[in-house]
Amino acid sequence: MATTLGFRPLYQQVYDLIVSQISDGEYRPGEMLPSEQQLANQLKVSQGTVRKALDTMTSEKILERRQGKGTFVATQTSERSTLRFFGFSDPDGTAIMPQNGEESIKRRKGTAKELLQLDTGGSQDVYEIARTRLIKNKPAIIDKIVVSAKSFQGLTKRSPINTALYTLYQEKYGIHVISTSDEISAIIASKSDAKKIGIEVGAPLLMIQRRTFDIHKKCVEYRTTKVNTQGIIYTARI
Repeated sequence: MATTLGFRPLYQQVYDLIVSQISDGEYRPGEMLPSEQQLANQLKVSQGTVRKALDTMTSEKILERRQGKGTFVATQTSERSTLRFFGFSDPDGTAIMPQNGEESIKRRKGTAKELLQLDTGGSQDVYEIARTRLIKNKPAIIDKIVVSAKSFQGLTKRSPINTALYTLYQEKYGIHVISTSDEISAIIASKSDAKKIGIEVGAPLLMIQRRTFDIHKKCVEYRTTKVNTQGIIYTARI
């Protein structure tokens, strides 16, 4: 990849270049980057400029620093991804790791709302992942997850998905999730909801509508999650 820098602030140019290298697979998840001095020499900028870019990327969880070892591309392991992006816990604060339940994946045309939310690269087709998730071996979560068919080709062949979705996105599609935006509201269970997770029609549910963003700040996933919060706390970290 060419390393010619343009006219934006230097640290931002270094940031953009390394992001592109990660996205293009030049630096893989878990791989160590060259040292700050090596990067500075390669790019013909100061070490301070490189450090500012790397510090920004570290704060955004694109990179992680390991004391005495160096700077690495962050890896979305299943447990790390779940604990970072999904704040389910017991009332005493103990983190809860949801378990896999029923799942289906289908390809279809996206709705107007879905296509407005997602960055589909011009494609009208999406994959819909519909699933229930278990907490303490009981169905408690209903997910409807929509992603671009163009970005996630062959997704139906990966069912059942036995890892965290954000881990799958990174490992199989080179899509690095770095942030989410959640809208939270209270609803009541429909007949369909009640049947899926074994509660009464009209029971209270927490609904989380989420947009998920990749390393380029593009929306790669639109998700609606309904949660039976009896005995469960959902924490949003800002």
